[in-house]
Amino acid sequence: MPESTDVMALITRIEGSVSVERSQASTFLVRLLLAGAEFPGFWSGEIIPPLRLELAEWTLIQRFANVEAIEVWRQSEERKKILGELSSDLRIWDDLTSTPSPGTVATSIVTDVKAGMHDEYWSWLLKIQKAQAQFPGYAGIYLQPPAPGTAGCKWTSVLRFDTAEDLERWFSSPVRQELLAEANQFVNATYFQRLTSSFPGWFPIDNNTGARPAKWKTAVLVFIGLFPLLMLLKRFFYPQLAGINPAVATAVGTAVSVSIMTWFTMPILIYGFNWWLLPNQNTRLKNNIAGSLLAILIVALEIFFLHDLLPY
Repeated sequence: MPESTDVMALITRIEGSVSVERSQASTFLVRLLLAGAEFPGFWSGEIIPPLRLELAEWTLIQRFANVEAIEVWRQSEERKKILGELSSDLRIWDDLTSTPSPGTVATSIVTDVKAGMHDEYWSWLLKIQKAQAQFPGYAGIYLQPPAPGTAGCKWTSVLRFDTAEDLERWFSSPVRQELLAEANQFVNATYFQRLTSSFPGWFPIDNNTGARPAKWKTAVLVFIGLFPLLMLLKRFFYPQLAGINPAVATAVGTAVSVSIMTWFTMPILIYGFNWWLLPNQNTRLKNNIAGSLLAILIVALEIFFLHDLLPY
């Protein structure tokens, strides 16, 4: 691959009336994106929707190794054919310019496509793009094909939404779940990387589905780990700081508690409760009930054994 400093971007914009469906514009640009990805020198691509509802301008960014590679794509019969199918409600123009700003929340998706099934994957990609573009907060997609000469068929995409809530709404939607189930026939595996959960860095993400633990479950585990720790610190550690400034004492105590939670308490709890945090679909109800009862029992035991630790 070329160095990023050598990459040139072809900016393709389409514009129509506000009444033009998001799916029509986004699907058209995905077709252009996928077709361009087949050409030599293609680096990556992304789609950016209108920045405001009252606008109707969509942007496709296709990065190539150099201007010559861009021109080969621009003059190709494949591109002319797709452009010839453009609806009369839309108009299109190109230019070479800087990349617009992307959305603020993103998730990285690596899709391992089965050998010989790229056509099926591309058809499915059009369908899922059409669906996700309908959801509030959608802020575009970045797509990068497998590097030439590398083993495997792994495609990388970065899906962007305005907020973590918008991203989660799409990820948990029944529409997306149905599309993921459909992809099983031509995808070996899909891997996700997100930082949109509560207490990022502590809790795991399901690599197969991109799902994250429910917020109430993460809160329960944090309570289980933090309550006895705070009780012990108040009884044995904070009295040793009685002679210093209260703000400094609080800062030191907070640093100690966060460190213990990060490197000791939470790893143990997450390991022990992983079956509850990310339950299997087939045993979800059973695991949720069992894990909740176990969490209640642990909290009750903590209160029972520590209720006399501090003086009244």
